[in-house]
Amino acid sequence: MTKDHIVPLSIMSSRRRKGGEHRSGEVVDACSTCNAILGNRYLLSKAKRSMYLVDQYANRLL
Repeated sequence: MTKDHIVPLSIMSSRRRKGGEHRSGEVVDACSTCNAILGNRYLLSKAKRSMYLVDQYANRLL
């Protein structure tokens, strides 16, 4: 398991990227494959994140 930033680090303010602490709810557990698939995408809702992953996995199986 890895930690996935709900709001990608590239989108967070420079203050946060330079070592600021992560607040609860900004980081979720994710397997390394899902974390890599999500990449730098800004999908805030869990539903959108889930649907994106389902679509990506479906495309890989075709």
